[in-house]
Amino acid sequence: MSISLEKIDLLMERANVSYKEAKETLERTEGDLLEALIILENNQKTRGPEKSKSCKNKEQADEFKKKANSFFKDLQETRFTIKNSEKKALDVSLLTASVITLVTMPVSIFVLAIPYLFGHKIEIEKSKSKSDSTPEE
Repeated sequence: MSISLEKIDLLMERANVSYKEAKETLERTEGDLLEALIILENNQKTRGPEKSKSCKNKEQADEFKKKANSFFKDLQETRFTIKNSEKKALDVSLLTASVITLVTMPVSIFVLAIPYLFGHKIEIEKSKSKSDSTPEE
């Protein structure tokens, strides 16, 4: 069987080899492309099977889900408080405050200015999780 440039290119594409290695392997196998790939695989010259696009997309979707869950967990743990010197007038999670602000957008901008007029402070702070806190003695 003849060894053509197309076979060499195909072998180079499927295996991680140079022109010289592809030609020599095809000569040893008398032009049999499958045998050449098997020999190169035994010599650990071939690339591993590539992941399909659907597998890559699933991994990306899983990664996105993890990041989104982490983001919303952080929003839930962060507190939005309105307080004066004596007591807290409002204490909700930042997630709740964000949803309310988005739903009532035009009104919420004016509502957020009202506490300042009455001497209140607006604070956004990350609440301490159970793993972050240390026991007090």
